[in-house]
Amino acid sequence: MSTGPRFPHPWDELPWFGTLADAVARAAGLDLRAYKESAVVRRVRARAKALGDEDAEAYARRVAHDPAEARRFARSLSVAVSGFFRDPAVFEALGRLLPEMAAQREGPRGLRLWSVGCSKGQEAYSLAATMLQARPEPPPFRVLGTDRDERALARAREGVYGDRDVEGLPTDLRARVLERAGAGRWRVRAEVRGRVEFRTADLLDPASYPERVDLISCRNVLIYLRRPVQVWVLEHLASALAPGGALVLGTSETLLGLRPELFVPWDARLRIYRKRG
Repeated sequence: MSTGPRFPHPWDELPWFGTLADAVARAAGLDLRAYKESAVVRRVRARAKALGDEDAEAYARRVAHDPAEARRFARSLSVAVSGFFRDPAVFEALGRLLPEMAAQREGPRGLRLWSVGCSKGQEAYSLAATMLQARPEPPPFRVLGTDRDERALARAREGVYGDRDVEGLPTDLRARVLERAGAGRWRVRAEVRGRVEFRTADLLDPASYPERVDLISCRNVLIYLRRPVQVWVLEHLASALAPGGALVLGTSETLLGLRPELFVPWDARLRIYRKRG
């Protein structure tokens, strides 16, 4: 189980919530107390309805005696919504920022980029393709994609996607990262795939974070967490960034509540920030 934040939860006095939270923690290592109440309730209602349980109390009792269902519930909280070059304006901006950052780095280490909650890997591969496109001879770099869901990571490592995964993706962007692999199938290009690795990490467990990375893309991951937990996570993400590193958030995510001395906006509209120092 992760060693994540321990904030009092408004529902700690509700017996069904405590039963559910304890069961999910035992079976899946996930702390429900970190999540927004609305996110938990939606998924409790959906699972209870699907299984024929009459209310949250009945569902919590089921989960307490069924570790497999507890793990299914934990996976349901990980909203695996991803895509190649999602929000193209963000990647256009990174195509300008990353070469600038690379020029400021000395030595052979190159840039280290981290895609948080990478799901099936599309964003991690998009970051690598953006770096390869940014210069005729790109500087050394590596991309790390992390997620709690090992099944999603297995798909990411495979690097093969269906037509639905690339639906609506402009032809030029698709060509940067993918090649045909048969009818209805696309494979990540070898030069892109060779720059990316995937491993398990938990956003609520800073011990699983990589160290001294140059860019963290954490988009639309924090929105499911309670605000005190969001701030706690952002503080630890800042610690993982090298001085001058960049943090990319989703369009509905903010630095509200975070110490102002940690970051300065690079493009506030696109939620791209630079770490001071």
